[in-house]
Amino acid sequence: MRYYKQIILSLIVLSCAFITGNAQEELLFRHLTRNEGLLHDNVTCIVQDSLGYMWFGSHRGLNRYDGYSIDSYKYENGIINSVYYNRVYSIQIVGRYIWLATEAGLACFDIRTKQFVSYRTEAQPDPAFYSKVRMLKQGIGNQLWLISDNQIRLVKVESSEKDNGEPVISARKIGDAYNYISDELNPKVATDSLGNAWISGKRYLSAYKG
Repeated sequence: MRYYKQIILSLIVLSCAFITGNAQEELLFRHLTRNEGLLHDNVTCIVQDSLGYMWFGSHRGLNRYDGYSIDSYKYENGIINSVYYNRVYSIQIVGRYIWLATEAGLACFDIRTKQFVSYRTEAQPDPAFYSKVRMLKQGIGNQLWLISDNQIRLVKVESSEKDNGEPVISARKIGDAYNYISDELNPKVATDSLGNAWISGKRYLSAYKG
């Protein structure tokens, strides 16, 4: 009996060692730094496009990673503007465009042409709002939630047949207004597949029904 117990115990130990070994192999990480091509070691946001490429926003611009190599893209429209637009806080993909919340506000990158592009706003209340956007959240379809301090705006992204096909954004009403004002600075926004959204606050949680 003792002999069989020893065999069983040995099998258990070997099984645990095998499982542990496999778990360690599965949890191996590859570290990416400036040595591998990142524009900055401080990556602030990550998103994946429909082709599987990983996009990283950092304090010096935008990177694309294909699993093997890293490509770099920087906003280069004036020395002063470049510094602020390349400090990226949040990124989201809508169609063929990557939208970026930067130190200088909202910016747009065309995935097909691999260039930063201008965008146009249609009948927008308070256009200065876009220069203060610091956080983005994906909505349903071509919708995008923009967060600036304690203000939130829902916009729809469309491609224009004019102006070289530059993207056009138009604000959608949230209730009776175009901007939702939260009692919390930089509120958190969560969305679902039905277009509903939940917005955090100091005193209450706000719900938007899409």
